[in-house]
Amino acid sequence: MQTMTIGAVAKAAGVGVETIRFYERSGLLAPPPRTAAGYRQYAPDAVQRVIFLKRIQRFGFTLAEASEFLTLQEGVRRVPMASDSRATRSPRWTSRSRT
Repeated sequence: MQTMTIGAVAKAAGVGVETIRFYERSGLLAPPPRTAAGYRQYAPDAVQRVIFLKRIQRFGFTLAEASEFLTLQEGVRRVPMASDSRATRSPRWTSRSRT
């Protein structure tokens, strides 16, 4: 599978590398594997996710709301955003079966 550097993802999505890092820290973008030298290796679908996040923000949604959209889209709960009050209850949810 072809991988992309953080700079390539940022350029393809039309954002800065700090935006990619922020999304990663916030749990909106999964942390990618790294090379032995520490370089991030993103899958090409990361570009579409970043574009989606920027688009949804332009429509007036918050990143917390974007996280919920992604959760619904994936059908699986992901790592919650640090600002999410549920983040202190459990470090990771894996199933939508819990309500």
